[in-house]
Amino acid sequence: MFETFLQYPFLQRAMLAAVLVGLICALMGVFVVFNKMAFFVDALAHSALTGIAIGILIGVAPFWTALVFGVLVAVGVVYIKSKGKIETDTALGLFMPFAMALGILLLQLKSGYTPDLMSFLFGSVLAVSWIDLIIILVIGILSLGWLYTYYKDLVFMAFDRESALVSGIKINQMDYWLMVLLSMVVIASLQVAGIILVGAMIVIPAASAKNIARNFREVVVYSGIIGLVGSVTGMILSYVFDLSSGAVIVMTMVGIYLVTFVLRRNQ
Repeated sequence: MFETFLQYPFLQRAMLAAVLVGLICALMGVFVVFNKMAFFVDALAHSALTGIAIGILIGVAPFWTALVFGVLVAVGVVYIKSKGKIETDTALGLFMPFAMALGILLLQLKSGYTPDLMSFLFGSVLAVSWIDLIIILVIGILSLGWLYTYYKDLVFMAFDRESALVSGIKINQMDYWLMVLLSMVVIASLQVAGIILVGAMIVIPAASAKNIARNFREVVVYSGIIGLVGSVTGMILSYVFDLSSGAVIVMTMVGIYLVTFVLRRNQ
């Protein structure tokens, strides 16, 4: 089996993509979970379908239009949140079904060949190219580099936003950057997990790590490990049983979560 992975370039790229996405999503997910932003991740993923549809209609690579649209959504959400005229979860609850429905309608307007909607919803990791891998790697370096640079400020914000603001941390600016980078990670991960499942790859590792970690640093470390183990194991199982890789990866991570939940209950 492992010889097969080494023999075929498309399987090599698929495994590398799963490893990169698993690690990047898991580490970003720590700050998503502690800032209670899981609903926001789902909104970003759903908005990607509209961005993809726009790219297909105008003849531009869907990744770039989805990326631009996702960043605009992220900026818009932070703006709404900062103004406080409407609750963020309410705004997202309105936007998510709208973005999904609009994306489906736009795809139906495309005459001739229409890409398989299932590949957008659940991912198509075997179609990952070397260019896709480079893009994922670059976005991962930017995102994780920013997290490393502002790690202390982000931890402070996650536990006590008001005190962080009083201490001089630019809360709104940090929110904008976190949302924008998160949107880039979500879009970059779609080919592995798809619109429906990418949120789980971000949230589940961090939620699992919280069950067994004794401090925040351990949450970060365990989340990264769980993201890697879940992605690699899921890829292998999906190959062995000829199943959707994104779905198997997520189910593997759910299994890991259940194990950590039992361990927590027994402590």
